[in-house]
Order: sequence, then structure tokens, then C-alpha cells
Amino acid sequence: MATNMNRIMISVPTDIEAEIERLKKTTYYDRPYSEIYWDLIRLGMEKMNEETKGSEKE
Repeated sequence: MATNMNRIMISVPTDIEAEIERLKKTTYYDRPYSEIYWDLIRLGMEKMNEETKGSEKE
């Protein structure tokens, strides 16, 4: 885990909050909410990088 971190605050729409609560109950029940957000951010960044690389080939 990273030792140098910055604290941020975000606003989350209620529909996304409901999905995060579902993830917490089913997959992340024994882990902190921060891990959910870290994973979501990483997955989103990976997906965006894949799409960017794909569009550069066109």
C-alpha cells in the first residue's frame, strides 16, 4: 500500500452510493470503504487508458 497519500473529498450521486453499498456488503464486507474507491479509481483509469490507446491506433 502506498505510504504517501492525499486526502480528497468527493460527492457521490445516490444511485452510485447504492451500488457502492452493494459492493461493500457482497465483496468488500471485511475491508474499508477506501479500498472500494481505490479499486474503482484504478479500474476506471485502466479502462480510460485502454480506450485512449485504442483511439490512437485509428
